Amino acid sequence: MLECATGNFPYPPRDSFYELLEAVVDQPSPSAPSDQFSPEFCSFISACMQKEATNRSSAQILSVRKFLSASQFVCSSESVI
Repeated sequence: MLECATGNFPYPPRDSFYELLEAVVDQPSPSAPSDQFSPEFCSFISACMQKEATNRSSAQILSVRKFLSASQFVCSSESVI
């Protein structure tokens, strides 16, 4: 979602897969630039990008966050069918 929003891969280019892996493991998680996106989006991305699974929000919790619940594009499955 972050890559789609920014149009860029969230990590700087690396010379090898192992350097990328090291960056993912050792560096802080990417975040949405607060000067480009709403606080709700930034908070949503932060909740999704937690490295520790125990700190990461579940899909159920994410589905009721303000970023999604305020969206005019969210629809129920009944309205799609």
